Amino acid sequence: MKLGLPFIFAAFLVLFGFEVLPSTLHAEDVKSKNEAESNLTSRFVTVIVELRAKQGTGNDLVATFKKVLPFTRESEGIISIELIHNQDDPDALVFIERWETRSHYEQYFAQRKEAGALDTLAEVIEGELSIRYFDQTGA
Repeated sequence: MKLGLPFIFAAFLVLFGFEVLPSTLHAEDVKSKNEAESNLTSRFVTVIVELRAKQGTGNDLVATFKKVLPFTRESEGIISIELIHNQDDPDALVFIERWETRSHYEQYFAQRKEAGALDTLAEVIEGELSIRYFDQTGA
């Protein structure tokens, strides 16, 4: 059986652990993409809000938030908001929010508190809200 030169060359590379390096053009593309992402990530704050619905009411609370969140998405300074729940405990809910600044979120939160929304929320959750603020690392 006669083996072709390309097969022998490929076998040689595999056997001796040589790897084909990306072209310089590709490396430059990756570098500029990473730089663009680093610039983007320093421009917002991520807010994580955790709460626990009263026993067995997590799905009902999610349905309520589905009606309310479109209004939140119109708030000044908001980039995105997402509500997730624990697969093993649907009463455990987490908001992942991105805001232009922490100040934007704090103004929004103060408005919601003043309007009485937090008092209403307190009636359907257990315990307190956990609110944490995160900056992007660019990593």
